[in-house]
Parts: sequence; structure tokens; C-alpha cells
Amino acid sequence: MRYTLPEGNTQIFASRYKLHLPTEEQLAAELQRERRDVELHRRLNGD
Repeated sequence: MRYTLPEGNTQIFASRYKLHLPTEEQLAAELQRERRDVELHRRLNGD
């Protein structure tokens, strides 16, 4: 797992914990689906 934190930050807070995290490939696929959904929504609404 990779984390990106501001420089000098030593604490990580989480509102939820998951025992099984998706793979990097699964996350990339989900991002692609979300981007397609957003683009479709924009086209349908004339944004």
C-alpha cells in the first residue's frame, strides 16, 4: 500500500477500516468507470 502525506505529518487518521483492500488494478478500473460515468452525466445534462 502507498500513502501520500504532507511533509512532516506523522499521523494517519481513518474513519473506516477494511480488512481486505482492492488491488491497484481494481482501483484503476473503478476510477475509469467513475470517469466514464461523470462524462456521460455531463453529456446528458449539457454541462
